[in-house]
Amino acid sequence: MNRIAGSPFVLLLAIAALAACQGEVSVSGGQADGGSGSGSGGASSSSSGSSSGATPASSGGTPCSGTGGGSSAGATAPTVLAHVPASPTVLAVDCSNLYVAPYEIGVVTAVSLADGSQRTLNPVSANSLAMDATRIYSVSPGGGDEAQGLVLACPKSGCTPSYTTLATGQTNVWGVAVDGQNVYWTNQGAPGAVMKAPLAGGAPTTLVGAGSAASIAAAGGSVIYSGYVTTGSALLMSVPIAGGPAQVLFTPDNGNSVESLAVDASNAYFVTTDGIVGQVPLGGGTVVTLATNQGNGILGMTVDSGRLYWAANSNGTIVSIPIGGGATTTLASGQPGPVGVAVDSTNVYWSNMGDNTVMKIALTQ
Repeated sequence: MNRIAGSPFVLLLAIAALAACQGEVSVSGGQADGGSGSGSGGASSSSSGSSSGATPASSGGTPCSGTGGGSSAGATAPTVLAHVPASPTVLAVDCSNLYVAPYEIGVVTAVSLADGSQRTLNPVSANSLAMDATRIYSVSPGGGDEAQGLVLACPKSGCTPSYTTLATGQTNVWGVAVDGQNVYWTNQGAPGAVMKAPLAGGAPTTLVGAGSAASIAAAGGSVIYSGYVTTGSALLMSVPIAGGPAQVLFTPDNGNSVESLAVDASNAYFVTTDGIVGQVPLGGGTVVTLATNQGNGILGMTVDSGRLYWAANSNGTIVSIPIGGGATTTLASGQPGPVGVAVDSTNVYWSNMGDNTVMKIALTQ
């Protein structure tokens, strides 16, 4: 899973997938717009997040999740929502379900928030997801008998066998995000790219055509992603959804890389392989350091209207911090390999690869 130099594994957190009962969402790889997902928040992202957990930036709908901005202090003990198929990674949540993508080989699973019951949503292998009001978007790296390099859309009600193929033949496709117009994804294979395709169907377009890219989110008319300008470190980058030159939002120090990201309507949030958590305006500007010494292996991030949340794989904790800075709060510790994270107005959710569980803990208001 060594996708970014210096990182034990890189999942897009697409992370950042966000969700609302109405309105658009997207994730990082991932993760965004109205609910939450691993990788982004508040606009769109995929998951290795993205995208995930703030009031929709471009939707007029009333979200049912991700807008509470509840305090994480004094939260109750975590509980198991479900045991799911192997290697749960990227998450997204809406009013009824938590959607789970596996690591590379496996299918998307919908888990009921009411009782933890499960159903297979997408019959094609996936490694990340994003969502809007009606569909789940996933990317397939292929493997075994599965086709390589697919970008797919699937109704939330299920898509066996009625999924829509938005792109084929992508090279080591990794992160995915969505807004009201397009689906966006990253290609890690040479030469690497940030791509888009219309939701209604049409030929894919290259937004950035050089350098491997991983985590991705969409917000404020831009695609935010972690990518290599040449070689070496993965930087936090931005490119207009209409096309144009890419902009560097943040460059890590000492050869470190941006590991995962999330977005809301105003800011991009990121973590580096040396454990720095920060935020920067979507259009570029002053970088605010929110936390340091958080360790390597923060693979999922999400954000709601008041706080940023992340899953620290290396030390088994789920942590939150107020947007803009403040004291960190540990929501849960001793977790076996936490990866993806999502939030709604009542709970924080995360995936544990160590025992294939999806967990939740209540927020206090």
